[in-house]
Amino acid sequence: MQRPGGCGGPQAAVADGAVRFRNDVRDSLLNENEVRVLVVDDLDDAAQALAMLLNVSGYSARTASDGESALAIVEEFKPHCVLLDVQMPGINGLELTRRLRARYKDDIVLVAVTGGTADDAKVAGTFELVDHYLTKPIEIEKLEKILPPIED
Repeated sequence: MQRPGGCGGPQAAVADGAVRFRNDVRDSLLNENEVRVLVVDDLDDAAQALAMLLNVSGYSARTASDGESALAIVEEFKPHCVLLDVQMPGINGLELTRRLRARYKDDIVLVAVTGGTADDAKVAGTFELVDHYLTKPIEIEKLEKILPPIED
C-alpha cells in the first residue's frame, strides 16, 4: 500500500494500483539490467526466504538481519528498494527509515513490512515516512505491484 498523499519520490501510483517509476529512474534500472532489493528483518529465515523468492523472480536481492548492517549494505549494494521490518531490536524500522531518508531522500523506495498494527507508535511513525507498507505474511502479488517489472 502507498503512504497517504504519495511520496513525491521515484514512483507514482496509477489507477490499477500498480506503481510506475519516473522515466529517469526506470531508465537507470534498465541500463543497469537489474533491480536490487534489500530485505531487512531480524528473523533471518523470513529474510532469506523472501530474498530467495525475489532472486528466483529475477530480482537481485540481499538480506540484512538488523538496521546497522542494513546501512552498511545499502552503501555498497545501492538497492533500488528496501523492504524493512518495522519492529527490530537496536536500530528499528522507524530509525532505519529516518536515516535512509536523511541520506538518500527519495532515491530508494522504502517499503515497511510488519506483523504489527497501525496502533503501535513505531509502526504508525514508520508508515508516515515510507513509500509503501505491507503486512506479514507478504502477499507476493502486492509486492510485485510495488517493484518495477523485470525486463527480459
